[in-house]
Amino acid sequence: MVHFRLTERQAVWTAWVIWAIFLTIICIIVTLPSNDRTVTPTYRNASLQWFADQAIYTEGIHGFLYLPSAAVLYLPFAWPPFRVGELLWRIVTIGSLASGVWRLSRLVGREMGVQIFPLITLLSIPPAMDGARNGQMNLLLVALMIHAVVELSDRRWWWATLWLSLGLALKPLMIVLILLAAAIYRPMIWRTLIGIAAVLLLPFVAQHPAYVLQQYQLCVRKLDTSSKPGFIARFNDLFGLIQSLGIDPPHAVQVVVRALAAGLTVALAWLGVRTWGQVRGAVLVLALASCYLMLFNPRTELNSYAILGPSVAVFAAWAFLVDRCTAVGWMLVAIAIGISASYAIAGRNYWLSPSLGLIFAGYLAYFVLAGVRQS
Repeated sequence: MVHFRLTERQAVWTAWVIWAIFLTIICIIVTLPSNDRTVTPTYRNASLQWFADQAIYTEGIHGFLYLPSAAVLYLPFAWPPFRVGELLWRIVTIGSLASGVWRLSRLVGREMGVQIFPLITLLSIPPAMDGARNGQMNLLLVALMIHAVVELSDRRWWWATLWLSLGLALKPLMIVLILLAAAIYRPMIWRTLIGIAAVLLLPFVAQHPAYVLQQYQLCVRKLDTSSKPGFIARFNDLFGLIQSLGIDPPHAVQVVVRALAAGLTVALAWLGVRTWGQVRGAVLVLALASCYLMLFNPRTELNSYAILGPSVAVFAAWAFLVDRCTAVGWMLVAIAIGISASYAIAGRNYWLSPSLGLIFAGYLAYFVLAGVRQS
């Protein structure tokens, strides 16, 4: 039987040291003059252009793929000199992820009766490494997703609304968890509507109405164009996996599959919350939303799988420390490693990470259905 010294109290401090070392290494890398692996110029330019009354959206499938609110909120990182902004952004994104993992471990550990922060740290950091170096918004997105589900578990509806709304303001993909929360938790329905309205109105505080409306029109067109990459680019979603097999489903088929998957995700989340209770149910909502984003977002990149890391880590902890199913635990560890080392294992590929995501999604479906049969 596996004995985890990671559950001992002193290991918690070691985990925080690991986070500090991770942050320090990333900060050193991004300050090197030779470092050019960063996506933050896209955010920075959009923010500066916003306050200069210039268009923040360009033609094509690449560029600024966020709501105007993201350009407003990124301003504190756009105003300082570039290297300073880079450092501040990494501190905020990695710090937010660390705090999210800490809160998630406390929530789950409260039910398990054991400390799991060190184990979740070890499994969450590797998938986040490339995204942290590149300055991806995904690290902040998953941190806010975690904060939201912790609040949902404890029935703090307005706090959950705050984190969900902030996530939407920074990245439109948060809409998946927003819709899932509204579908599963009835008190969230009208609160999420207020949150969405606040996000949409925020840009009007920072610019004149005519300009904001023009940017919203460009935003809608940009998001529509970028969601249909076609033959221009391939991504690491389910259809990237299918295309790796030499099959190229038409866009209409992809839309139908995504809609069916959305319905299945809601059904599994609804069953899971009612079967497993507040804590496991809320974490299941996080995991299902993360799987949906990885497998059915047409813009999923390898770096995006940082979003899946904490969910895989939590279920691995459950498998090892509560269910005493080491085979499942090691399978989930292998998924985390495979996602982290996808490029090293198979080079530039579009099949490995979505395959692992599909396996994890299948495990979640089995987890829910098995719980329903037992109840």
